[in-house]
Amino acid sequence: MKTRLLSCLFICFATILSTGNMFSQGVSDNNIKGRYIIVDDLNSFFVEIDDNVVAESFQLYNIMEDESSKPCHVGVNEVTNVVKFSIESSSSTYENQRRCKLILKKLNYLSTFKYVLKNMEVDYVVYQGKVLTVEDFFITIK
Repeated sequence: MKTRLLSCLFICFATILSTGNMFSQGVSDNNIKGRYIIVDDLNSFFVEIDDNVVAESFQLYNIMEDESSKPCHVGVNEVTNVVKFSIESSSSTYENQRRCKLILKKLNYLSTFKYVLKNMEVDYVVYQGKVLTVEDFFITIK
């Protein structure tokens, strides 16, 4: 009787622990459909240099290898208050990822960044480990 009770308790405990681990891991970046970027910390993502704000090096995920980066490059560089945007023409390290650099004028840079993401066709921002839509990301950081 004691053995059955202990084994039942053990199974229940193990089930609770494994369920808790699944929920604490959150959504894996690999499960995201659509383009996304990762922002761990907004203060380190952007760096102020003179009158500009710079995102020195970030990855654009889920841009396919056979996709041209030119429409993204041209579209972002046409946004008002964008000083310069560059994107690798092909993935150099990992498939379907392109490294980007963005220089914005400091004035209203977060608003400009929202338009930049739209022109990059970004659907999600992984912010502090949470997958957010672009709209939810900007609501969260305000």
